[in-house]
Amino acid sequence: MLHVPRGPVELDSIVQPRGDWLGLLVVDGLLAVTLDAGHAHSSWIFGAQDLIRPWDLDDFALTKNRRWQCLMPMQIALLDGDFIRRTQGAPTITRRLVERAAETARWLLAKSLIAGTPRAEERLLLLFTLLAERWGRVCPDGVRLPVPLTHVLLAHMCGVRRPTVTIALRSFRIRGLIYPIGRAGWLLSGSPSEWELAPVGSTYDTCVRRS
Repeated sequence: MLHVPRGPVELDSIVQPRGDWLGLLVVDGLLAVTLDAGHAHSSWIFGAQDLIRPWDLDDFALTKNRRWQCLMPMQIALLDGDFIRRTQGAPTITRRLVERAAETARWLLAKSLIAGTPRAEERLLLLFTLLAERWGRVCPDGVRLPVPLTHVLLAHMCGVRRPTVTIALRSFRIRGLIYPIGRAGWLLSGSPSEWELAPVGSTYDTCVRRS
């Protein structure tokens, strides 16, 4: 088990040599990866039960330039060759690991929908809806999202500029939709299912609360 403190981390160098490693399984904590290509930036977050293989990103030109950031202290299980040998003949373990890898792919597929809307505010709302579905905790005031997301990270996850995110978040706060909770996360007023996205071309706000 590897313990990773908050801050930048050289995740690619943890496993040397890679050989017959199966991967790294996040047991606890949050990890963000940011990819850079030209003027484009894209980020995503991995959390508990995500199975990742950082070294595989070298296989594609667009994923070679990357940065890893531990958002919350992490524990990572190292699934090395010895792990593979010890779990041979245990199909349940293999099936669960395959399920975890497939679920990560589904989250990334859902995240791809965010880039499908031309409006920055709607992208941000779709992102919060997606993150709340995975990490949100229902509370009396709405849904608490205990994920420390900076404006820069949100911008990279949405594919927009940081000032645009700041303006959109200010608008959400005025409309009573999303509030920051210090550096501990965000509060989504009500439930994202209660948000109604205005149709493209509408002269109304991007999002209103359903009556």
